[in-house]
Amino acid sequence: MHILAFVDLDDTLFQTRHKCPPGPLVPGAYGRDGTPLSFMSAPQQRFAAWLGDTALVVPTTGRDLAALRRVTLRWNTDPAIADPALINHAIINHGGSIVRNDDSPDPDWQAHIDTVLAATSGALQAVLTELREVSAGLGVRVRAIGDFGRTLYLVLKHPDADLGAVTAARQHAERLVGREDPDGLRVIANGNNVAVIPSAISKEAAVDYLLEHYRHLYGPVLSLGVGDSLSDTGFLSRCDFAVTPTRGQIWTEWVGDNIAENTYGFYQSGKPSTETWSDDRD
Repeated sequence: MHILAFVDLDDTLFQTRHKCPPGPLVPGAYGRDGTPLSFMSAPQQRFAAWLGDTALVVPTTGRDLAALRRVTLRWNTDPAIADPALINHAIINHGGSIVRNDDSPDPDWQAHIDTVLAATSGALQAVLTELREVSAGLGVRVRAIGDFGRTLYLVLKHPDADLGAVTAARQHAERLVGREDPDGLRVIANGNNVAVIPSAISKEAAVDYLLEHYRHLYGPVLSLGVGDSLSDTGFLSRCDFAVTPTRGQIWTEWVGDNIAENTYGFYQSGKPSTETWSDDRD
């Protein structure tokens, strides 16, 4: 049975230096000028290598094509399939594009996204115009992101990661989306990275599409989803198993708090509470 791994990149397999744990680091991605911007810890390096040895890896990222090509990681194609045009897709632009080995877009997915954009591009442009005016006063940069001649989403970042300014810009973006197209657009956020994106564009929709594609090629498959952000939970839920780093947003905001709450009574003195567990024993 083939194993597929749909893998988020930023803050999952690498992160900016200030987020890195102590220990040796290697570059994970470069900036436009060729300087290293993101780094991999030793556990992340081992995990990425294990994925490549174990599964057919499908990067599943908000990066556009140019930013994807600045990532150092490269996974081998599946030796069981002779035609490389059929394998090693990448999901980019938060699901707005699916590209193949030769960087060309998947034509069927492209046609689907064109239909989505026909309904939302006017509202997205209106949000972009006003958001640039407001965000400039906060020091927050707003950029339109896309590939193949299409604007797919907007991204907001502060160059010095001023989270107060980013939060203010995000709240304004949410108000604009509510005014322009509350059903057709959505806002997703993870720290200094905020995106305004059509609601019908998502990693989970792209994962659904590729799962159907690979099942047609291979028959039954085992799927792994790997991601750090709350916005990744949609595509993680489409997979048979979900993996998340313990430094990521999912763990910090959901899992970690639940562990603290559910284990507090069990281990107050370093010993399990027999009273708490007595009703659950066989």
